[in-house]
Amino acid sequence: ALDMDKFPQGSEVRACYEEMLARGRVPVVLDCGANIGFSTYWQEVEFPQALVIAVEPDVENAKLAV
Repeated sequence: ALDMDKFPQGSEVRACYEEMLARGRVPVVLDCGANIGFSTYWQEVEFPQALVIAVEPDVENAKLAV
């Protein structure tokens, strides 16, 4: 599993996610260039209460999405 908190922005992203949840809001993750969906899947697991939207303009990649 990727430990996002070891990256400088990781703890900021996590704090923003937690703050939005505490305010009763639904965090939104927009995965632009989702490729075949591996990062999208990870984001859904890592941020289970967020709405994760994957955008992949390449039709062949989108067909492979998990």
